[in-house]
Amino acid sequence: MTKAKPQIHSLQVFRGLAALAVVAHHAVLSTEAFIGKVPDVLAQVLSMGYLGVDFFFVLSGFIIMYAHMGDEGALSLLPATASSGWCGYFQPTCQFQ
Repeated sequence: MTKAKPQIHSLQVFRGLAALAVVAHHAVLSTEAFIGKVPDVLAQVLSMGYLGVDFFFVLSGFIIMYAHMGDEGALSLLPATASSGWCGYFQPTCQFQ
């Protein structure tokens, strides 16, 4: 049995903040669509919430890599994981060029 790695709680907090930023961004969009205009200052601050998606996934990838670094067989999964993600991304992209 492998020894458990220490958890980095601050990274989990940042993942939560990124998710909340995305929720706030969608809340502003919904409010403007169905209720009315949001104050400009609030709309400007929360309009960058979509960046939370990228930050969330990059940070999640790092956390998964950190948690499984040194596991037996972890690197053997890398080619299959990478090819499944890249194939799903590039196939639709290449069809429309």
